[in-house]
Amino acid sequence: MIKQVMLIATLMVFPWCTLPIHGMQLTPPDPSLSIQGERVYSYAKGLEALTLNPQASLYSYRSAGSAGAQAAARWIAGALQDLGVRVEMDEFHFLTWELFDQPSLTLCGGSQPIRLESFTPFHLSWPTPNEGLRRGIAVYGEGDRGRVEGRVLIVGVDELILKGELRSMLEHVKQWKPAAVIYTCLTPFGCECPYVSYSCEGKLFWNIKAPSGWISRQDWEKIRELLKAEGGVEAELKVPARISYGAHYNVLGELDGVNMDQTFIVSAHYDTVMTPGFIDNAAGVAGVLAMAEVFNQARERGFKPPFNLRFAFFTAEELGLLGSLNYASKHKEELNQVVGVVNLDSIGSLRLMVVKSPSILDELAEEAAMKLKTPLTGGCRLFSYGAVSFQTHQTGADHLSFQDPEAALQLAQAEWPGIQFSLDTRLKVPAVTISSRPLFTSYIRTGEEPGWIHTSYDNSTTPGWVDVKRLEQHVKVSTLTVVKAMWTAITCGTLNPAQQSCVHPSSYQVSQAFYVVEAERIRVHWASIDI
Repeated sequence: MIKQVMLIATLMVFPWCTLPIHGMQLTPPDPSLSIQGERVYSYAKGLEALTLNPQASLYSYRSAGSAGAQAAARWIAGALQDLGVRVEMDEFHFLTWELFDQPSLTLCGGSQPIRLESFTPFHLSWPTPNEGLRRGIAVYGEGDRGRVEGRVLIVGVDELILKGELRSMLEHVKQWKPAAVIYTCLTPFGCECPYVSYSCEGKLFWNIKAPSGWISRQDWEKIRELLKAEGGVEAELKVPARISYGAHYNVLGELDGVNMDQTFIVSAHYDTVMTPGFIDNAAGVAGVLAMAEVFNQARERGFKPPFNLRFAFFTAEELGLLGSLNYASKHKEELNQVVGVVNLDSIGSLRLMVVKSPSILDELAEEAAMKLKTPLTGGCRLFSYGAVSFQTHQTGADHLSFQDPEAALQLAQAEWPGIQFSLDTRLKVPAVTISSRPLFTSYIRTGEEPGWIHTSYDNSTTPGWVDVKRLEQHVKVSTLTVVKAMWTAITCGTLNPAQQSCVHPSSYQVSQAFYVVEAERIRVHWASIDI
């Protein structure tokens, strides 16, 4: 008996298409199988709601290894199981950081205490004693070392960045040993755009055991007024953090393909810094879940993908790609059977962005964006890092652990000196990250609109930041990229351009692969249609 199996994922993006094959008219699945923006948004919104629930997250959002991250991993696993996807929890152990109570910063010395509501501890901030600490206040640049040591140091970080003096400040802080370090913005620019925290910012002050965080310019004004009026103002700081060694989980979902010896990976990281993390990266998680849903619905109707599809949700990306590096280490024997990796990180901002790749995956993603008439901005700039290159996002993105594991390892070791993984650094798996732009508040200085990742504004309520239709388009482009990549891998044998013996799909065509399975043979028939 001959069984016909069709790769239908493109028709999930374009559900109205009908294909004539060898005299037969094959009607694709119902349009309800297509990517729906409201469905994608509901996944992202559900993960955000979990993140903002202190009973689930313990004030740590989805910081890797925290209660919030553990809850997110269970939530993702449950969503995959509800879709009928096989699930595996891939465990590894590393440092964990979380807040077990609400942090606070209060000014004492006036007629009554003033709580600074904008205060947010840095990700990985050193903890205060359980009872907190209460110290006098010093302002960086005003006074000598003697006025800083043992005090709560307020640092106008925006001016230091503009003057190129941030590194000098960090060296001074290590020498002067303040009791705590609080960043703020001293210029009017800071009123509109909160400081964007580096992924592991709090770790900068571990060597002097100083808790650290950020306050708004408005709260800085309150401090300045009290200092002028009262003089002897003190700050009472509580950062009830717990630093320990514990479990982290990558969540893996699996759908069988026709060729079960090879796998295509679609991934996103689910951990955050100290922010709600809607665009970075609940949106990416939602996109991968939406893809898992439509691919599984098609499979249930008899339409199988050509390769196994693995939906990987990595943790500890914000710690330096540790989740994907652990995956690459644990599964290194399987990596030579991985056809390609499409990673979704911070999709949903104003314009789609594709990170440049040595494979042709970036070209396929750009073609998919053109086909769907989706606004596209240039890929990330590449900077030299020793003998390798990586994009300018602070910790790269998880595709790097596959595309260039040596570069990913160097990034991890820059953050965690001495950390090692058992990696095959010679193996370069074709991989790409699909993202968007703008992401950071600093873009406003170059004339672009500001982005809000790594700030408290990275949530679903910030005006103009989240758009359901835009999110839908970005996920459709990502889905079409996966389809085109699998098509190309079958027809050309690889996604590496130097090894290709054929031309990958054109910008104007989307092709369907029809598998005819007879005995132990797989014969591949092709038909193309213009969309």
